[in-house]
Amino acid sequence: LDLVLAQRTRYTLVLAGDHIYKMDYRPLIEQHVQSGADVTLGCVPVCPQEAGSFGVLGVDTQQRVRSFIEKPPPESLPASTQRNVLASMGVYVFTTEYLAERLRQDASNADSAHDFGRNILPVAVREDRVGAYAFSDARGAPGYWRDVGTLDAYWQAHMELLVAAPPIDLFDPNWPIFTLAEPLPPARVMVDSAHEGCVANSLLGGGVIVRGARIRNSVLSANVQVGAGSSVEEAVILPGVRIGSNCRLHRVIVDSGMHIPDGTIVGHPGEQAQDERRVRLLVPQLVGDRGADALRSVA
Repeated sequence: LDLVLAQRTRYTLVLAGDHIYKMDYRPLIEQHVQSGADVTLGCVPVCPQEAGSFGVLGVDTQQRVRSFIEKPPPESLPASTQRNVLASMGVYVFTTEYLAERLRQDASNADSAHDFGRNILPVAVREDRVGAYAFSDARGAPGYWRDVGTLDAYWQAHMELLVAAPPIDLFDPNWPIFTLAEPLPPARVMVDSAHEGCVANSLLGGGVIVRGARIRNSVLSANVQVGAGSSVEEAVILPGVRIGSNCRLHRVIVDSGMHIPDGTIVGHPGEQAQDERRVRLLVPQLVGDRGADALRSVA
C-alpha cells in the first residue's frame, strides 16, 4: 500500500495476471472518472455454466453493480438467467483514496481472507458506489478475454491461436506483443532416410528442431526438439522439452524441460478412448525416473 500511495495518483488500475486479452484501458478509466464511482469493474458475458469460475455481477440500467457473488454454483443463479451472466474480468479501477481506506479496513478484520473477490468488492457493492464497464471490441461485440487458471482453459487458449481467424492476433502490427526476445536460431524441420518431417497448422518458437516427426495443431515453445517417427497433435509443448523417437502425444501440455522417452504414448485416440477428450499434463515431479509407464498414467 505504501508503494501505491507513493505514486500520488488519483486513480489506481488493478490487473489480474492469469488472463489473456488486449484492452485499451482509457475508456474504462474515463467511465470511472465520469461516473463518480468508488471502483469500476471490467466485465464480460459468460454462460451460466461457467459462472462458478468467476465473480458474477448484478447490474442495473445505470451500469451500477448491485450484487457481487464470487464463484457461485450455476444452480444457485436465478431461473431467469438462461443465456449469459456478467463476469468480473479481474480488472478494476479504484479511486486511490478509497482503495487505501478499504484495504486498511480489511487488514484490520481478522475474519477476512484479504481477497478482492471475496472481501473487498462485496463490501464495496453493499456500502459504496461500484460501476460496471462492459469490455467490447471495435465492433461493439464482447471483447476477447480468457481466464487461463485451469489446465483446460490454458490448453484451449493455445488452440484458439491456431484457427484460421484467431480471436487474438499475434501478428497484428497495430498491437505488437512484447516478450522476452532470446537470441535463438530459427525453427528447423528435418527429414531422415525413413521419416519425412511435417508441420501443419502449428506455431513453432525459435530453436525448435523437428527431426522426421509429424506436428499437427500444436504450439511448440522455444528450444523444443522432436525425434524421428513421433507424432504430436493438439499439444502445448513448453520450452526446452525433448521428445524422443516414435512417440505419440495427443491433447497434452508438456512442462518445461521434460524429456519424453522413446516410444511414449500419451492421450492418443484409440489407446485411451474413454479419456481421449481430456487434457493431460506431463510434469517432471510426477514422472521422475519411471519412464513411459508412468507417463501414461499422468492426467
